[in-house]
Amino acid sequence: MIRPCRDFSPCGAVVQAGEGMLMRDPARYFPYIEALGTPIQEVLLAPFSRAGRAIGTVWAVLEPESKLFDAEDLRVLQSLAEFAGMTAQSSDALHTHKTAHDTTERRLSEVSGISVQGNDVAEHERVLRELQEADRRKDAFLATFGHELRNPLGTIRLATHLLQQSATEAQKGAIAIIERQSSALVTLIDDLTDLTSVRRGKIVLASSWINVQDVLAAAVEVARPLLEKHQHTLDVAVPQAPLRVFADQARLTQVLGNLLNNAAKYTPRGGKIFVRAAQTERHIELSVRDTGIGIDPSVLPRVFDMFMQSAQAPDRAQGGLGIGLALVRQLVELHGGRAMARSEGMGKGSEFIVLLPMNGQEAGVTGDGKDAA
Repeated sequence: MIRPCRDFSPCGAVVQAGEGMLMRDPARYFPYIEALGTPIQEVLLAPFSRAGRAIGTVWAVLEPESKLFDAEDLRVLQSLAEFAGMTAQSSDALHTHKTAHDTTERRLSEVSGISVQGNDVAEHERVLRELQEADRRKDAFLATFGHELRNPLGTIRLATHLLQQSATEAQKGAIAIIERQSSALVTLIDDLTDLTSVRRGKIVLASSWINVQDVLAAAVEVARPLLEKHQHTLDVAVPQAPLRVFADQARLTQVLGNLLNNAAKYTPRGGKIFVRAAQTERHIELSVRDTGIGIDPSVLPRVFDMFMQSAQAPDRAQGGLGIGLALVRQLVELHGGRAMARSEGMGKGSEFIVLLPMNGQEAGVTGDGKDAA
């Protein structure tokens, strides 16, 4: 007879205790861990809660010969656990809000000419306030979390730079790996911090009249390492005459760099990526199209949502938090433009289109990236 999870797993023990736990040589207490085939020296776990009840854990493990966990490791893990709990609670609030909204809509459709009951309206408004507060707390936490991670990463990058100067050839390879991975983390944290800053109204654009060709050239340089790593062919077609747009050059480069990196990640090795720029009657139109894995039709309407990741082919586990496209939409809309995605389905590639107003003023934008009616 299989016992409940909490009786024989570290996760169950921590959920039952409702507090963090450090286990040294966990295989002594949970023999099945030894069967996993990877020796584990320490396990650090922190529970996350929903509505005051522990429902899961965040894990970190150390293999033999690794450093031991310390108080800073526990603090970071607890922050991750708090974020996981807030995400679960936000999801619950969103579901409750949708249920209340659907119930109200159904009653309105069933009873013509009769107003909704006062308690229904009050419940709907209460759930909406809870959802907005959970969303606000999530953004505040993400902003703080990004700031807390950026400081130790800066120290790590400085230390690796100093080590590189006196390292042996064998050591330089390992140091180069640390530098690449820490740079990737910095980019991820910057995107996360920018996204929460836009949502909280903390970003002010430094807009001026700029050449779109210059922006595209800078974005290609940003994405070049990933494009070359996957041996993609890049096809860029822009008019010879300068395309002028009123925008923040650094932010627009960030937008196109994210789209190019996204295309490079989700296109099989040796694929093709097409970049186009054109001027229409009312907009500057920029597009990035790939021959990659495509987007499932059920995911397409939500592809720009925060933490949204489309279904991937089994061999394309690229990771990431699903914030790159969310940041693209937020920055484009901050410019008064809109971002759209197209795909004929899985395995048929994707195209992302950015429309920016010709006159630098706000265009009609809705939250789902469609034209305002």
